[in-house]
Amino acid sequence: MTSTADTANSKLTGTVLIASSLMVILTMAHHPSGPEGMSGLVVVVHGIMILLMLLLFTAFLSYSAYRRFQNPSVLFALVCYGTSVLLNIGAATVNGFVVGALANRETAVNQDIFRLCWEINQALARLGVATMGLAVLFWSIDLFRRQKSARWIALFGFPVALLPLVWFAVVSSDLGVTVAIWVYGGHAVGAIGRGRHLRRGVL
Repeated sequence: MTSTADTANSKLTGTVLIASSLMVILTMAHHPSGPEGMSGLVVVVHGIMILLMLLLFTAFLSYSAYRRFQNPSVLFALVCYGTSVLLNIGAATVNGFVVGALANRETAVNQDIFRLCWEINQALARLGVATMGLAVLFWSIDLFRRQKSARWIALFGFPVALLPLVWFAVVSSDLGVTVAIWVYGGHAVGAIGRGRHLRRGVL
C-alpha cells in the first residue's frame, strides 16, 4: 500500500524530472555556437546545464528507488547515469569555463591548446552520451518487463539510447551543437514521460 508521504514524494520527483527536462530543452536551444561561443552567454548556458544535470541525477536517484535498487537493471542504469553526469559536467566545464578563460587571457594562447580543449570536450561528451544511453536502455528494459502501462516510455527509450551511438559510428564522431540538441532533447522527452508516470503514482 502506498503511503501519503510516498505519493507526495513521487509527485515531487516527477515534477523535478519534468521541469528539469523542459529546462534542458530550453537551455540547449540557447546554446551559443560559432563566434558567439566566446561570449558570456556560454558561461551562463553551461552553468545552468551543470545545475540541471545535478537536479536530474537527484530525481533519477529517487526514481530508481521506486523501481527497486536491488534490481540489477535499475542499479546498473543508475551507475551509468551517475557516470554520465560526471562526464557531462567535465565536458561543460571545459567548453563553458576553461576555453573562455583561455580566450580572455591578455597573452595570446596557442591554437593547439584550443584544439586540445575541443578534443577533451568531445571525448567527455561522447562518453557522457554513451553512458546516458546505457542508463536509458537498462531503465527501459526494466520498464518493458515489469510495467505494462509504461511500455511506451520503454519503446521510446530504445531508439533514444541507441541512435546516437549509431550516429557516432556511421555518420560523424563530432558532437556539435545541433546533434547535442537532438540527443539531449530526446533524453529529456523520455524523462518527461517518466516524470508524468511518477506524478500519477504509476511507477
